[in-house]
Amino acid sequence: LPARHGGTGIRDPLDRTAAAYPASRASTKVVSKSVQGKAPFHPGDHRVTIRHALTRSKQQQDVAHKTKREAVLPHIDRRRHRVLSHSAEYKTSGWLTTLASTDNNNTGLDAAEFRDALNMRHGRHPPGLAARCDHCNQPLTVDHALCCKRYGLVIRRHNELQDTFAELIGMAWGDAGVRREVVLKEGEEGEGGVRANIVARGVWERQAAASFDICITDPDAMSYASKNRSTKSILKQHETAKKKKYRSAVCDSRVTFCPLVVTCDGVWGHDANVFIAHMAHALLEKEGWKGRGFSHVSGWIRSRLSIALARATSFCLRGGGRGGFAGLGCADGAGIDPSSP
Repeated sequence: LPARHGGTGIRDPLDRTAAAYPASRASTKVVSKSVQGKAPFHPGDHRVTIRHALTRSKQQQDVAHKTKREAVLPHIDRRRHRVLSHSAEYKTSGWLTTLASTDNNNTGLDAAEFRDALNMRHGRHPPGLAARCDHCNQPLTVDHALCCKRYGLVIRRHNELQDTFAELIGMAWGDAGVRREVVLKEGEEGEGGVRANIVARGVWERQAAASFDICITDPDAMSYASKNRSTKSILKQHETAKKKKYRSAVCDSRVTFCPLVVTCDGVWGHDANVFIAHMAHALLEKEGWKGRGFSHVSGWIRSRLSIALARATSFCLRGGGRGGFAGLGCADGAGIDPSSP
């Protein structure tokens, strides 16, 4: 199946012949009649015929792929059903469909990261994981690996996405105005302070400060699975909790606040989606980006974030045994050495 329907995008040529042959005949109808002497050849009519034939063929194939995917869903377990539904409904295939570039080393995953992301995408248990967690000695399931707070792995996952966001914000509104880990409100006696992951100037209003806090959540955690919560409600809950926590701090500091909430498999909350679209519009006004379509720039941003999230999630699964993030040592902190295995 194509990536947008939950597959890997690697199609069997034999399966495509049934749809490709009638599409080819329909798109070459004008040429065929001209060669046979039945009608004069008009290039404009030929281009229109091709466009209509390919559009109709694509629509028919989309219906067939959707039918095939929906026929499989009732026969799989809850976790696999959810992740396969997410990949089609929320378009979480950015890391899979992006071509790695040696000119810009922020678009690649190493072999282990790619395999982990592919297994997670299809709700499978990644092979080669340890039997028990190295840090708390609990059985190492996928859910435990994504939620275990020992040894700081979830913090490193959070920081990987934070660094990517900070870099993208700097590209859109300038590096000089971007700060990380900014205290918005000092802690008082018996109370903790409030700190934003990223603060940047000029994001929503000229010279006005905007604060952001990142949250990565696992919708398959036991606390959610036992209540049969939907992904949208889980994301909304985290956004509401973040806003409640930061409300007084941002009012006192006169800054705006935006929670950036995402699931481990790349489903973004409403506020994060709004901000990503706003960032794409800002990039379109920069030199080097003008002339590119909004969908192109927005897709590039989502791909960068999707790859960073896949890389960080793999690190949680594998722990510290691999020696750190693949992005370390590269200029932008998000890529890998193209010569690495």
